[in-house]
Amino acid sequence: MLTTKEKEIIFVNKYIELQNNLVENVESKKVFKHIKIIENGTTTPGAVVLCEYKEKYLLLENYRYGIDEICIELPRGYIEKNESLENCAIRELYEETNIIFNKRTDNITKIGEISINSSIIASKVSLFLININQEINDIQLQNTEHIKSYSWYSKEEIYKDIKEGKIIDSFTISSLLFYSLME
Repeated sequence: MLTTKEKEIIFVNKYIELQNNLVENVESKKVFKHIKIIENGTTTPGAVVLCEYKEKYLLLENYRYGIDEICIELPRGYIEKNESLENCAIRELYEETNIIFNKRTDNITKIGEISINSSIIASKVSLFLININQEINDIQLQNTEHIKSYSWYSKEEIYKDIKEGKIIDSFTISSLLFYSLME
């Protein structure tokens, strides 16, 4: 087990705080520097949305600067101040696709929580299933997020694209695994 002896913040912006902390291994007493990333000022920075409509699942093609590629992925985003994770999921689905969640007809369920790199990133992201039971007429993609297109996939199509390396996003793959374990 590691314990933090001194916290040194070396970078902060609106998305992350980067720390280069002095830590101690409790068993060996060895002291060393260790990087830690805090996302969005919280250990629960956002939500991922698995949106189901007529037995198909919404996936977006979105440019991701970190790997300099277009990724096929689920809608997701950071939580806003004083917002619940459930409301974050509903808002992100709306912001990225213009799909309006209707509390009377649609359903939302938390299906899990993941940590994408527990070695250095101090966060757990919540995974939600949103079942849309109303008619969807018009999807408008958020252009400020570099979303290029969307498609509705069957489970079989998603699994095929994961096997073929077309879907590599960890949030997407984890959400689908959680969902498949619920069935």
